[in-house]
Order: sequence, then C-alpha cells, then structure tokens
Amino acid sequence: MRAHAAGGTMMVLGFLVAAITLSVPGIALAAVLLGGGWSFFHSSLQTWATSLAPAARGTSVALFVAALFAGSAVGSSLGATLAEHHAYRALFTAAAAAAVPLTLLAVTARARYTPPEA
Repeated sequence: MRAHAAGGTMMVLGFLVAAITLSVPGIALAAVLLGGGWSFFHSSLQTWATSLAPAARGTSVALFVAALFAGSAVGSSLGATLAEHHAYRALFTAAAAAAVPLTLLAVTARARYTPPEA
C-alpha cells in the first residue's frame, strides 16, 4: 500500500512541478518524479492485479491493461486541445488534479482488500 501512496504522491508532485515551471531544470525534476511515480504506482498495482483472483489471473490482468490503455487514450484525448493551444500549465495542473483521486482510490482499495484464504 505504501508504494501506491508514494508513487501517486510523486506523480502529483511531478505534474505540479511541470505546471509551475516550464524551465529545463523544472521539467527534468518533473520527469524524475513522474518516472519514479510510474515505477512505484504502476508496478505495485500490476503486482496486486495478478494476485487479486489467482484463478482468473489472465482476465484480471487483461482488465488492468484495458483500463490502463483506455485511461491513457481518454487522458490524451482530453488533453490534446490544451496541448494544441500550448496551455501546458493548465494541462499539467489537470493531470495533477486527476492523479489525486486515482491515488486515493488505489490506496483506499488496497487498504480495504483482504487476500483470499489459501
């Protein structure tokens, strides 16, 4: 659960840094935070997805991947207009705002999960 929280926090901070400063050092810091956030958040969720329903592992991983790609497509579609108009501060602020409930959902769901009896 801590990896979800750490990763989500790093992603929110990364997007906020990018929204605040569009300088090379700022974007470099944002890239490091986003990379670390992705590593912690995605990897821990992916690991959890494989253990949720061992008998239906293929299905659960397929749903996880489908949600990942659908979310990426929706995010890209919604952000395209902002990027097209060079409104990067608004784009990164919106991404940070979207990462907050995603992080809270992941942390809450993982905290409430009880593994099946072996």
